[in-house]
Parts: sequence; structure tokens; C-alpha cells
Amino acid sequence: MKNKIRFALVGTSGIAHGHIKHIKSNPHAELVYVYSRNLNRAKEFAKKYNLIPTDVYADILNDNTIHAIDIVTEPNRHSELAINAIKHNKHVLIEKPLDTNLNNAKILVDLVNNSKSICEIISQKRFDSTILHMKRDIENNKIGKLKSAKINMTLKRTHEYYNNGNGWRNTEGNVLINQGIHWIDIIQWFFGEPLKVKSTLKQINNNINCYDTASVNFTFSNNFTLNLECTTASNNIQSENFMIIGDKGILDYKKYPKLPLLLTKALRLFRIFKSPMKKQIDGFIDSIANKRSPKITLNDGYNALKIVKSCENNNQTHLEKS
Repeated sequence: MKNKIRFALVGTSGIAHGHIKHIKSNPHAELVYVYSRNLNRAKEFAKKYNLIPTDVYADILNDNTIHAIDIVTEPNRHSELAINAIKHNKHVLIEKPLDTNLNNAKILVDLVNNSKSICEIISQKRFDSTILHMKRDIENNKIGKLKSAKINMTLKRTHEYYNNGNGWRNTEGNVLINQGIHWIDIIQWFFGEPLKVKSTLKQINNNINCYDTASVNFTFSNNFTLNLECTTASNNIQSENFMIIGDKGILDYKKYPKLPLLLTKALRLFRIFKSPMKKQIDGFIDSIANKRSPKITLNDGYNALKIVKSCENNNQTHLEKS
């Protein structure tokens, strides 16, 4: 690649550090700006990562040497920031979820579908080697006709996590839109659009203002069903599993062979091993360089968000406090 793709990072959330590391480690990309509404916060990041700080978004939009915007702000600003970037002919990478407002997300998706900008939503589980292996096994009919599946996600997220930054997770977030949306994207990627979704939403921890536990049942064609159980109310357990049952066998995420931890660390040290997030960001950069469609489109992000919102809003959903 003759010229590097020049990036601006928009937002200084906790996940921003990972995005910065992956962009800067790509030989075909250059990270130039960091934007925050809090200039001091932008300056902190700029000093640490040798970037140009700004609290004026127009500085980035009007800089014709900037090719791509990486948005890592709180989700309720994602669509607005992305729309302005696309109107200035920038490519856009957006941390999940696409937005917290479905209407705003739809406006963004429609704009992208009629533009020349390459836009991608982060959903790094699609780049997990075990997930990819499971998908290939399904496509190769390894377990025969699909009967049912289940996903269990048990995580610990503290009161501090929900109130960190400006506290958006406590007011607009929840276990589905923060964490479960990754699995919802995988569900639709594997099995397509469900015919029906039923959900029960609960708040286990009383020191937060949103639900932290969800049970979601998906019904697909041919009577195939999937149950998603997810919580961030665990005290100790940190676990995720994905099991698919067919009439000829079972695929179990936990039973696929994995590299030993020490070998993984060694491969990372020598930049041989790539994390799923690193793979996705490298792929986005490659998409821009080669003018091809991204692997995960904003339509994918919108479809996952639509499921989350149906769980929040439909009359089969119950918000319960323990």
C-alpha cells in the first residue's frame, strides 16, 4: 500500500485504548487525531499516544487528509457522529452498539447504503477462531439437522462499571445492549432472522438503574429454537458458552481445542497471534485500501439492535426487580 490510511479517534472511553493499539500496530494505517468534548481528556490521550488533541469535531471533518473515523463514544452519539462523518466523505468504524435509538440507527443505515463510504460495526466475536470453526461445521452439516441451541453468558460487572464516565450504561444501557448484543449478532449470522423472540428481563443488583439479566428465546423455521441466558450480576463466575444440538451430534464452544495460554502470550509478543478485535480492525483497514465491502455491515448492527429493542419494548418482555 503506497499511502497510509489516516484515522481520527472520536471518543476516549475505556475501549478506546484497544482501538488505538490495533490501529497503530497496522503498518498501513496512521492514527492522527483524538477527539473528546473534554479537551483535557483528549490531551491526556494525545500525550500518551502522540496524537493531535481536539474538542472541535469539525477540525477532523474538515481535514481532507483524514480518511477514516473510529467512533468509541457513548452509544447515543454514534449515529449523529457517523452521519456527519459520512457527509464529509469519511469511512467509519463504530464500536457496538450502533446506537441506543433505533430510529437514529435507521437514518444512519439508510445514509450509508446510499453513500460510497465504507462503514463497519464492531462485532469481534465473528473473528473468534472457535466461532468460525463452529460456523464451518454447521455449513458442512457436521451435526445434521439442527434441533436446538443455547448460549450462556455469565459476567461480573460492578456498580462502578455502570456509573463509569458519564454513566450512560446506568441510564441507557443493559445486559443485552452492552454485552448480549455480541451473541445476538452471532445468532443471526449463524441462523438468520428469527420468526419469534420472547424475553424476560430482570434487575438483580439493586444499586443500578437498568436490567442486568435476560432470558431470550428465539424461534426459527423448522422448529429450531435457541435460548440466550445472560447476566452481569455474577459475583465470581466469568463464563460464556455456545452449544448447538443436531440430530447427528453436538457442537460445544468449550470443547473445541484452544491454544495454551502461555503459547498465546508468546505468539502475541511476536505479533503472530491476532485477537478477534485486531483481526476486525485490520480487516476494516484492508476494506478501505481495496475498496471492498466490510465483513460486518451497519445493516448487521441494525438487525442486532432491532432484536435488543424488541426485547426491551414488546409485550412479552417483563422488567422485574428481585
